[in-house]
Amino acid sequence: MNKNKLKPYLPNLIRVLDCFLKTPAKPMCYNDIRDKGPREKTVESRITETLRYLEKRNILKKSRSCGAPQKKKNANYKRDRKCYYQLRQTQTVFSRIFDIYLNNRPEKLLKSKYCNSAITEIGFDKIYKIMEERLTSPDFKRIASNSLLKLPAVKGYYIRIAQELQQKMFDSYAQTSDKWGEEHNNADISRLIGNLSQEIAQEPVEAIEMLSNFEPIQAVHFYRDTLNIPFTNTYDELSKASVITKGLCDFLAFDNYLSPLTADPANNIVRILFSRPFDRIFEDAYLLKADTYSPERDAFWVLSGRAAAIYNSFSDFLLEYFRVNSFGPGDIEIITREMIYSWNVASTRFDIVCYYLAGLLEQNEGSGNYHLKSDGLSYNIIDLESGRSLLPPDISSSLLEFGSIPQIIEPDEHNENQLRGEVMREPFAYLRPCNTFKEMGWRSELISSKDILEDLGKKSENLEYNSDT
Repeated sequence: MNKNKLKPYLPNLIRVLDCFLKTPAKPMCYNDIRDKGPREKTVESRITETLRYLEKRNILKKSRSCGAPQKKKNANYKRDRKCYYQLRQTQTVFSRIFDIYLNNRPEKLLKSKYCNSAITEIGFDKIYKIMEERLTSPDFKRIASNSLLKLPAVKGYYIRIAQELQQKMFDSYAQTSDKWGEEHNNADISRLIGNLSQEIAQEPVEAIEMLSNFEPIQAVHFYRDTLNIPFTNTYDELSKASVITKGLCDFLAFDNYLSPLTADPANNIVRILFSRPFDRIFEDAYLLKADTYSPERDAFWVLSGRAAAIYNSFSDFLLEYFRVNSFGPGDIEIITREMIYSWNVASTRFDIVCYYLAGLLEQNEGSGNYHLKSDGLSYNIIDLESGRSLLPPDISSSLLEFGSIPQIIEPDEHNENQLRGEVMREPFAYLRPCNTFKEMGWRSELISSKDILEDLGKKSENLEYNSDT
């Protein structure tokens, strides 16, 4: 016999299950289900057929009593009506229910009290695995993002992840401090921070990877509501304990807010900063119109803050680099000058990005929810609701190339809709500020390589260089 013929009429199956999704912890008898679920004229045999099917598939568990026994109301009272049914909460059962609802308004399942309860009992990571392949569908991704990320159980799962990660950070610091003893000082930041992402358990990173498969707007909002504040507080505590410098603390706080799905702890800090030196200041930033920090033009304050954290404490970030890379004493000055040049390229590109971003904001272009990103060849400002790039193709394809040489960027006096660049003199000798720094109240004067090297030397007795430059 074809097993499909044993399956009840699908609308009845959905209606019966709907009753249990609303009250997953409550056992229900036939009368409860008849009154709340199927249509008024649905015959009794269809309801009992559905209940038996769900019981045989181990979706429902059946018991003969629930509290005091009911009194018989008439001679037609049936023994089966004394049976009580309740949803099982296992990963297998959730998977079977998910299959039933997948093409029949899955949001009813994903928004339900049952789904919330199942996540609490089973774990969000296990529920996620059931639907992971379906998240490649844009329609299902939208439904799942609008449903799951609003459930209290999902928020609770990520709050616990944040707490576990905070504890691992502090445990790592304590172990390192015990090892260093009295020799520990403010300069010893990279031995801990440089490999911090590798020392923590994989669960927090996997949790962030799961978020990255949901709709970006919902995922970023969710991250900022649940993970960003605990992580920022951790960086602040590590800074107060002299484990990391204030400059690095500020950078991590801004970066975790702007680029949550690729920031620490999902990625190693040294890799974020130096795989393409300082390009991070204009890459992979989410600017959402509902942000606390960045409504409209205040987006520049957040973007500038991340860049200014590096500019204000440039020697701290060089120290970070030198601590995790082996170089001879004679290489320090050469690499410092190369890093200064890399910053000057990155900050030139940053100024160009901000110029076009300002125009989009002033014209209220798109939804106001933007993702700033680069693939290494072209640069785009993506509208997260429409998915389209808001930069003209010629600008998108030429922006990085135009900014590949350190320049002073300003609007063309003959055409304010175009940019003019004046090549920077001595790009290895001075650190140039970004154009937005002065407007936002950040440090905005040129910084010489000599000042940077001297400051670097004060922070580490182990680094030697020629200061007569």
